[in-house]
Amino acid sequence: MMIAAAPNTYRQNPEELLIQDLEQYMTQHKAFKSKRLSINDVAIETRIPAKKLSGIINNHYHQRFTDWINTYRVNHVIGLLQTDIWTRFTLEGIATEAGFASRSAFFASFKKITGRTATEYLKRSAN
Repeated sequence: MMIAAAPNTYRQNPEELLIQDLEQYMTQHKAFKSKRLSINDVAIETRIPAKKLSGIINNHYHQRFTDWINTYRVNHVIGLLQTDIWTRFTLEGIATEAGFASRSAFFASFKKITGRTATEYLKRSAN
């Protein structure tokens, strides 16, 4: 008599696997540091069709592609600000290293994502 294997009670849906692949790609390769990163670039690298990728970002993260990328960039800047590296560089220099193409894009994104300016963040972190 054969005993049937228990069915797999936990299966990830395919979209969850794509999200994991996407997050792994972004964190391991730090693709967000590219100033000219496009949804097509990410689609090619992750092998997720651009339309599907856009849908995942919109539905899972509730963001547009640009805001999603800028969230990675802002989080990278925050990580650097929590070290002493920021004392050797300007905020603009750190923002450029994180992939922001302009000073204004950095400051606008930082405020939008964190709810405060980068300067306010630094002042509160210093206390």
